[in-house]
Amino acid sequence: MTKRLKQLVLTSFFIAGILSDQSNLLVAQDTIPFQLTSQGNISVQTIINNKDTCSLMLHTAVTEASLTEEAALQIFDSQSGQYATSQSWGGQNQIKYILNNSLSIGPFSWDSLTIWVSKLSGPETQGKFGPNLFEDQVIEINYDESILIIHSSMPQDNVTSSYSKLTYESDRGIMYIKGNLNIGGVYISNQFMVHTGYGGTILLDDNFVSKNAISTQLKVISESQLKDAAGNIIKTKKALLSEFDIQGIKFFNIPVSFFEGRLGNESTSVIGNELLKRFNIILDQKNATIYLKPNNNMTLPFASGK
Repeated sequence: MTKRLKQLVLTSFFIAGILSDQSNLLVAQDTIPFQLTSQGNISVQTIINNKDTCSLMLHTAVTEASLTEEAALQIFDSQSGQYATSQSWGGQNQIKYILNNSLSIGPFSWDSLTIWVSKLSGPETQGKFGPNLFEDQVIEINYDESILIIHSSMPQDNVTSSYSKLTYESDRGIMYIKGNLNIGGVYISNQFMVHTGYGGTILLDDNFVSKNAISTQLKVISESQLKDAAGNIIKTKKALLSEFDIQGIKFFNIPVSFFEGRLGNESTSVIGNELLKRFNIILDQKNATIYLKPNNNMTLPFASGK
């Protein structure tokens, strides 16, 4: 069944663990645990081709499954695969892909799946998968409890009253939402890719940076280097933004990054997981809607990373 979701468990529950008093703990079968890595990425245990266990990152800015070169060499013959041209932040690259694989995540599995091979993934992960694998389901990302909950339909328990609702735009399966930046006392709206694979807060695209003179309007506090999935090194600068607003939810004195100079290839700003992890999130892909609810991470200081 090509790229279609199969449920491995047909009952409503499966045994997920043992309570301290040794009684069985039953958890709904659509619950999948994850770990938030030291770099702020969502790491999920998966099984490839029914035998190889890999930690893959839930990456909302991809629509395929991928492995790092190192992980792929441990699973596949070095001669396996074909090549295609891919676009990344650093430009065009030749990327390897391997056809007809299976992938299992919790009680779900897919077959006839193409796995792409890239140089890098988030630290502590061996590859990536996109939310499109669950395109017929609703994905809940609960950072408070470190679980993904896969719903067959939109949950109705107090969602409209406790979550902020945003309609997102979709381009080739990638989600984009609007946010407002306070730059020099003026609020400027911009569109952002929802990007759990990026460990920083906000990365501003070249066009926005140039048009709004970000390098002079905001105080630059640090400089660093960022590597894309193909291993290209990109110099970035970090500046302090006085205020950022998503659907009335405000962040103050938030660090934002931007590329040094103009790349000429990238025109998309992104919101990364250093900001997204401060919400519990529900993704309703059928209706192109994202729900956000501030969680226990809202009071955490922003990391000094990307």
